[in-house]
Amino acid sequence: MVDILAEWEEAWELAMPYVHSIHLQESLEAFIHAVLAVANHCPEFKEACLTSDVEALLILPQLVAAFCANHEAEAAELRASLDESRAARADEEARARLAAAEAEERMRALSASASAACAARADAERREAAAVDELRSAQAAAAEAARQRGASEGAEQGERTRGRAACDALREEISLLERAERRLGAELAEARGAAAAAAAAAERAAAAEAERVRRHEEARAAAERAAELSALALAGALEEKRDAAAAAAAAAAGGASAAQAAAKAEAAAAAAASDLEVERAARLCAEEEARALRDELNASRLTAAEAAEAAAAAASEAAAAAGAEAAASVDSLGRELRGAESESYARHPLEYFEPCIADLVRCYGVPPEGDTRPGGVPRRGHSLKSGPDRPTKSK
Repeated sequence: MVDILAEWEEAWELAMPYVHSIHLQESLEAFIHAVLAVANHCPEFKEACLTSDVEALLILPQLVAAFCANHEAEAAELRASLDESRAARADEEARARLAAAEAEERMRALSASASAACAARADAERREAAAVDELRSAQAAAAEAARQRGASEGAEQGERTRGRAACDALREEISLLERAERRLGAELAEARGAAAAAAAAAERAAAAEAERVRRHEEARAAAERAAELSALALAGALEEKRDAAAAAAAAAAGGASAAQAAAKAEAAAAAAASDLEVERAARLCAEEEARALRDELNASRLTAAEAAEAAAAAASEAAAAAGAEAAASVDSLGRELRGAESESYARHPLEYFEPCIADLVRCYGVPPEGDTRPGGVPRRGHSLKSGPDRPTKSK
């Protein structure tokens, strides 16, 4: 619907100049009837009109003029419309001529301004050429200054490269020293662990030996008590047998049976005495064994104590050697670093060595409070391990 309305509006705008008056519509209708009559009498003209031929379009204005000349009453409105169109076209042509005159005047003004602009441009070009000459001379001077600055920067870069190489060498030395310290610390920890393990093993062996000796002592004491009890029992039995023999001898004083009984009593007494001697010998053997066990226990205790002392001494010696080696390495590196620091201070600015000195300070201690530069770097004139008992370098 919107499209249809838009098409109607366009058609109305196109047809409005021709249909705004009823008389004009009637004049156009009469002219169209006349054109149709001509087309019916001349098929070639009809075909040209249907095909929008150029010749037909050239003939149509002549037909309008002939219609207006031969039909004054019917063509009055059409003639008036044509006169209005002609007047409007004349007005448009007049306005166009006026606009052309104004445009020509503006063109003259523009030409004058363009001439002035060309003159100004020529002047500007002359000034630009002078400025270009000055710029070229300035560029030549700047190139010479840049060449000189490049030469100085090259020398400074060489110095910086040598300083960085020295810093890298010092950092490598620091890393090697740190690895050596870690290795020595690990060896010291292993030595301490081995010493602790040896001491623990010696203590366990001493405890086991003490337990064994205690058990042997208990067994020896039990054997001694058993020997004493058996000796007492044998002595009582011997006394009883002697008493029985004496009683038997007193009861049978005059006969052979009494003699035999006395002999038997004496034999029993002799057997009891031999048993008593055997018990005494067994007790002596037990005492000898207990004494040998005591001596062996004392020897094992001495051996375990000596082994523990030897392991502890070896661990202490290893720790002392590792500490001495680390201290010697630290002192040697400190001397080298102090020598390199003094030499580098004599040849290079301090900022080339600030990262390396910061690493050294972080690894080997911080100088006293109030004795540092910004960034934690020690001031010149202080060694890496400066303290109350270590002299510092003079500035």
